[in-house]
Amino acid sequence: MAYRWSLDGPGFEFPTPYSTENRFLRWRGRALLALAVLVVLVLALAGENPADRPVLALENLPDPGSVWPHVGVALLLAALGGLDLLRVSRQQALLLVPGQPASLVVQVRREGSGSSPGAPWLMRALGGGKLGGEAAATPPGPWARRLAARMAQAPTSVQRYLQLRLSQRALVAGLSLLLAAASAGLGPWLLNRPAAWALIALLLALLGTAVVVRQVLEPETPPIAPGGVALLLGAALLVALLLAAYADRLPLLADKLQRLGLPLAVAVLLAGGLLLEWLGVWAACANPDLPQPTAHTAADELSLGLDISPPQLMREIDLELHRRWPDGVPNRRYAWLPPQVDPALVEGPFNATVLEESQPRFADLAAAPLATAAAGPAGGAAAAASRRRALLLLNTLALLFSVAGGLLWARVAYAHMHDGSAPWTMGTAGLACLLLGAQAVRVAHVLWSRVEVGSTVTWLDFQGRYARLDSLGAGAEPTWARNEAPARIESVTLRACVAQIRSVFYAAAGDDIGSRTVLRLAGDTAAAGGWMRILEGLVRSTEAPARAAVAALPEVLARDRRVPDIRPVPPPRRPVRFCPECGTPVLQAARFCQHCGSVVGTD
Repeated sequence: MAYRWSLDGPGFEFPTPYSTENRFLRWRGRALLALAVLVVLVLALAGENPADRPVLALENLPDPGSVWPHVGVALLLAALGGLDLLRVSRQQALLLVPGQPASLVVQVRREGSGSSPGAPWLMRALGGGKLGGEAAATPPGPWARRLAARMAQAPTSVQRYLQLRLSQRALVAGLSLLLAAASAGLGPWLLNRPAAWALIALLLALLGTAVVVRQVLEPETPPIAPGGVALLLGAALLVALLLAAYADRLPLLADKLQRLGLPLAVAVLLAGGLLLEWLGVWAACANPDLPQPTAHTAADELSLGLDISPPQLMREIDLELHRRWPDGVPNRRYAWLPPQVDPALVEGPFNATVLEESQPRFADLAAAPLATAAAGPAGGAAAAASRRRALLLLNTLALLFSVAGGLLWARVAYAHMHDGSAPWTMGTAGLACLLLGAQAVRVAHVLWSRVEVGSTVTWLDFQGRYARLDSLGAGAEPTWARNEAPARIESVTLRACVAQIRSVFYAAAGDDIGSRTVLRLAGDTAAAGGWMRILEGLVRSTEAPARAAVAALPEVLARDRRVPDIRPVPPPRRPVRFCPECGTPVLQAARFCQHCGSVVGTD
């Protein structure tokens, strides 16, 4: 992990998890750009003179032989290829702002005190080594209940992703059933009414395109509830029946729609969509990132006497935690409960709790406690390989669908340049393939963004007894700050538990609480013993002034026992003054002689 400043502020630069996806995007972008050039070359070199071709009328469908639809598709291919290459350039590194990834539980503000609602769960995990939270609500249906029970402890981002995949698959499956019913059940009636068949195909094409475009443009869109899916399919069936009943009143529109060959495009779009959604569900369920069995995390415990005030003890602990911040990044604070002194009691017990997690760092994955931890349940490597195969298949299909769509449209452009009355069937099927290529990239993107990080969780639990200073006498009462309790700690027992945890999150998904899940947890006895040594050093630092005062006490007493010398000290002798004229002695401060009045001056 590297700490980097940018115009948007500081951020943490991680190695990119999109290396494989970037490779496919690079191939896809170059292929789409090459296909755009191919379509332009077909338009420039094939067919009749461009000056003789008709011009596109915006109020009507393109006339046969017009170059403008092909030019538009060539621009679309070039734009899609350019967007893929732009995305590759932005995914060369993963930049996370402070606060990402999300904390394990809700944080406590550093300016105050308190405990997070999720702190008891984390303490139980540290004390007993058992990970996992409460089970989620069971949805209806045996298959859905089994799936929800399996994914209950997975990151919330994966759960939302799976719900979206299931909702999309149910909607696409319903549209496929409508298409199958229109082809089989209503087939004899619709074959004699091509206008009705064309309008129903247009309706299904619009709905299928809306499903794909909604997912591509809004990847974090919430899934449609089962009731909403049923309502939408019912409305689509009702509109399809109305179109079939009144299709004869729109002969001109139906005649133009028949030339587009929409039934084949709808069939390709829905069949490909079902395949992609099934692969997405398979990839999400193959390796759901569940907490793995962890051994009991032992904690070191130390009891000793300590002559220090409770606020001073918490200040020393806070300073030591500050010195251990990785790269100067503040810890995630989950509990900070300082000792509480009851003013009504002369002495009594106290408790204090500190629970913090260091900033998750990519480099901590090579830490010794995690490297020696269990590799996970049996089959974990096979599940990870299964997910990777599903993601590789999704990206391969994205590449194949995109290339097939471009080639189909190039074939249509070539046919129209030679025969203006050629059908558009392959062209609409090519557009359906391009939509499927974009959908496949979006389905795989979230799961490619999986990142594992390591962090250190420190849990300090203090238990001891305190004594009020007023019970020790007025001479022992020091000067106290306004926010400090007038008490002194007599004895304290420290229980320190330090663990190295490995967690996982998905960078392309949300960063709310629950989106990062603990996979493994390993106790760090060396770090826990370090806190014991810190507390012992704090005891020595508080005892040093007292020992120095005791050592200097004999010298002070001996100095006080010495008999003072009380002999009088004679005043300092001053020289005698005489008058320079008559020789009579004069006073020390006199300016004139008192005998002859001559000026004698001053010293």
